[in-house]
Amino acid sequence: MKKFYPTIILLAAFSFCKAQSCIAICDSNLLNGPFPFSGSKVAGPINYGLPGGITNVNFHDVKYADDTGAGCNIGADDCTQDSSALIYKVFYPTGYTKQQFIDCPLPCVIVVHGGVFYECSSYTNISGWCKDFAKLGFVAINIEYRRGRIGNAPFVSVQDALALYRAAQDVRGAIRSIIYRQTQEGITVDDDYRIDTSRLFLAGESAGGLAVLCAAYYNQNMMNELLPAVAPGTTIVDALGSINAPWYDDGGNQPMSYYRKHIKGILIKSSGMYVPYSFRTDPRSFFEVTPYIPIIFFHGEKDPVFDIDSSNLRFSSNSPYNSTSYCINNTNGPFKVQGNPSFDLINYGSRRIYNFLLQNPLYPLTPSELYIDCQLEHNLDPDGTNPYLTEFGTGFTNHDDVTQYISVGLQSFLVIL
Repeated sequence: MKKFYPTIILLAAFSFCKAQSCIAICDSNLLNGPFPFSGSKVAGPINYGLPGGITNVNFHDVKYADDTGAGCNIGADDCTQDSSALIYKVFYPTGYTKQQFIDCPLPCVIVVHGGVFYECSSYTNISGWCKDFAKLGFVAINIEYRRGRIGNAPFVSVQDALALYRAAQDVRGAIRSIIYRQTQEGITVDDDYRIDTSRLFLAGESAGGLAVLCAAYYNQNMMNELLPAVAPGTTIVDALGSINAPWYDDGGNQPMSYYRKHIKGILIKSSGMYVPYSFRTDPRSFFEVTPYIPIIFFHGEKDPVFDIDSSNLRFSSNSPYNSTSYCINNTNGPFKVQGNPSFDLINYGSRRIYNFLLQNPLYPLTPSELYIDCQLEHNLDPDGTNPYLTEFGTGFTNHDDVTQYISVGLQSFLVIL
């Protein structure tokens, strides 16, 4: 199988994409070249929940019976405080000795899988992507997180809202725990790998990208505005606790703001970010308290799930999913969302976010990149046979070559940061 390196070409505007074939642009990015490392090793799974279990009243791992038709063999609905979902696996290069890791730790990319927050989705689906990162000289950490969404398209159900918030809590908790394990616990933890905590990347695809952007960019006030409840005394914090939740093995003594300085950049594939509809005329004001983090985007022009520009969303109304007491701290009653006659949220896709970042006065110091495939729908075809999905304009017929192309994009992005 050939390995490929792209040169960095910045698609600064849609007009550039229209000016010539996007497939031709992608083809021109590909140059033959070897990976620095021949293979990868794996460690874990490692639990990033509190040692000894979690008893906090707000923590619940939600497992719904299979409502997707995917046949994922989930039994009856289960609401538990078992922290077994809070795990990650570590992929690191072969041919790099333990002493070399100690002397020269490698940059780290924390990878968050997609799957629309369905219980059927799994972090095992992106193990190949993590192996690509490891062969490029990263330590890739593939995290699992709580999900439990019941589908209610095209609306955003109350379970959607709670699943997104739980995922953002877990992504933040994993970041803090990973850094803590590499620093404060370094004396006692005898890992065969080491990470450079000053060169930390986040990567997410589809729902995982949404969770990554919420975890990296949104503070508590922003999450409260994004996911409001209409029932008195049942805010998102009442239901699920703080966005910086206390049930992770992170030392318990530093807020997320302390660790956020370690995030060097973000890779987003086929995803977007939610903004309250009331901010539609001035979305920058929603982010005005947030320092920008550089982002590299990969997105399909024809994505029907996360529109590359923007789409409007409603919370569920007049449906069985707009109110729930299941797996929340329900002392004050159910968590409830109510759809408006117009819209509740805007989903901004990669091109809108990228153009938004270009307006940042500090843009030269926080560069971002956008790669567009004009034929791609949502995400990549894992085996080259699904006509609904294409291969990111490269013309390849297998998933592995394209994920390598995207992985090398992050490696090149690291060089310019």
